[in-house]
Amino acid sequence: MKTSAERILTSHVGSIPRPESIRALLRARLGGQAIDEAELAVRAAEAVTEVLRHLQGPITYKGQALLEKDLATLKATLGGVAVAEAFVPAIRTPPWCRARRRSALQASTAASP
Repeated sequence: MKTSAERILTSHVGSIPRPESIRALLRARLGGQAIDEAELAVRAAEAVTEVLRHLQGPITYKGQALLEKDLATLKATLGGVAVAEAFVPAIRTPPWCRARRRSALQASTAASP
């Protein structure tokens, strides 16, 4: 893998699922309210620990044909530009994360007027 002392190279894109307690603090901060940054840090650490606890075990993959199509498109596109390196993030959200997001969405929808 390529390394750099001049810029940050990433190996994935995205964000881990955030519990409502963290989303509420982030919404408050974005709304200009003062929040307890120490509390946010503690809750974020707990959330990462919880996600990592679930992300153990074998990884499976479905969708090889679609991935091959995406890779072919990327390779064809890269032929016309000068880049040092390229990658494709191909991570599917685990079922337990989707269920949590669905529950949070339903709760926020039900709470809306």
